Amino acid sequence: MKILGAPGAYKVDWWSPEPGEDWEPVERGEFDDMVEPDEVSHLA
Repeated sequence: MKILGAPGAYKVDWWSPEPGEDWEPVERGEFDDMVEPDEVSHLA
């Protein structure tokens, strides 16, 4: 994502839920070994 404007003229605020019973963060590369089915490869 690219944000246009003068440096410091904007604020980027990322939101994500707190880790808990319904949501757990994933580790980087956790899904690297998964094979993508041909039926959904065009969606990426």
